[in-house]
Amino acid sequence: MRLQNAFRSFGSLNENVLVGSRRPDSPYRRLKVLLAAEPARPLCLLAVGTKRSSHILDANLSGPLADGDGERIQELVKQFEKPRRAFTVEYSESLLDSPNPWLVWLGLAKLQKHDAVTARHFRKVIEDRPTAETSQLFEAMLDLAFGNGPCHADFMPELEALLGLPEKQLVILHELKPYIEINPDDAANTMDLPRFRNWLLAYKGRIAGQDGVADVREVIDQLLAWYASRGARSES
Repeated sequence: MRLQNAFRSFGSLNENVLVGSRRPDSPYRRLKVLLAAEPARPLCLLAVGTKRSSHILDANLSGPLADGDGERIQELVKQFEKPRRAFTVEYSESLLDSPNPWLVWLGLAKLQKHDAVTARHFRKVIEDRPTAETSQLFEAMLDLAFGNGPCHADFMPELEALLGLPEKQLVILHELKPYIEINPDDAANTMDLPRFRNWLLAYKGRIAGQDGVADVREVIDQLLAWYASRGARSES
């Protein structure tokens, strides 16, 4: 998986494709849905072209952009103007501290290019960034951990640290559950499943009787049931 920015990509528009195209992958179709949802609101997209781009139709469109993204993108453009050699591992790590989400994802992508991205990097970013971004960040972390990916080596301790974040643990559990259910063999290779089960049991005991954590207990029970039926077999 190649890390991209945190915004939806529409792909490239094609002057030979009718605007009303019914193709499921048509950028026009996705744009039409957005425009229909809020017809009176301007739609701002980012067009990113290559060095050989000659007009807007060569660009890849991302968006829609939120209020304030204009200034953030200007910061991103300034980064793109730097020579490639400027993006050392240390400099790429420094981008993870930026309040600008575009620069954070750029830092992660550059670290991946150096084969230096780790689960620790994602844990730090998930801790620092708003909860609304947790799902996408953790999904990227999972993709780079499963199957002996670059985030595999330190995945378990960083996962446990993330699950200790009360405001984000439910989002993380909801992302993790389908991964291990659909890919039990990969889960066994990526995770220390007995250690994970013990963490779930200990945490379930810790929150017993607490208010406002029913959803967390429900997902924990589902994961423990999965381990009882499939997880233990996946280890053998």
